[in-house]
Amino acid sequence: MRNSYKRRPEDFRRRVIARISSGRGDLLAEEYRWLQMIPVDQLGKRYYNLTNHLNGHWSTDDEKRRAVSQKQTGKKLSPETIAKRTATRMQNGYKLSQRTKDKKSKLMTGERNPFYGKQHSEATKRYLSSLNKGKKQTEDVIAKKVATRKSRGYKHSMESNLKRAEAMRRYHAQKKAQ
Repeated sequence: MRNSYKRRPEDFRRRVIARISSGRGDLLAEEYRWLQMIPVDQLGKRYYNLTNHLNGHWSTDDEKRRAVSQKQTGKKLSPETIAKRTATRMQNGYKLSQRTKDKKSKLMTGERNPFYGKQHSEATKRYLSSLNKGKKQTEDVIAKKVATRKSRGYKHSMESNLKRAEAMRRYHAQKKAQ
């Protein structure tokens, strides 16, 4: 329904017709009561709903909710599924708001970060290093790094570090040649 609303918002009217805070069961019972008021010949035409009957939603039964939860727990999406979802989001211009980005960032800070207190193994460090070998950084990337380092109060500038790294490479190349 959300996609249809985005495509043609003029066809939809929203209004609160009841407030139910006593539980899911009561909420669905109230929804069913309202659905029964829709004439069958207007289902799917004047109203978005295609049926007016109660389907016994899984969220009303605690046992079914637990079963669904257990079935989904630990389930990993395949890389293909993740790629498809990402492509769809990018296609539709999916962007997180700054507020959402801040919330997600806060959720992954400190002890809540899964990698908190851990370190990469030497093998992993070598692998990650090999991925970046031979890559040239663009001037934009270098400029961003310089700005970040300055804002954080580092002693050496990025240019200085690049010169130092080049000097170290020459030193090790000479040492290897001997």
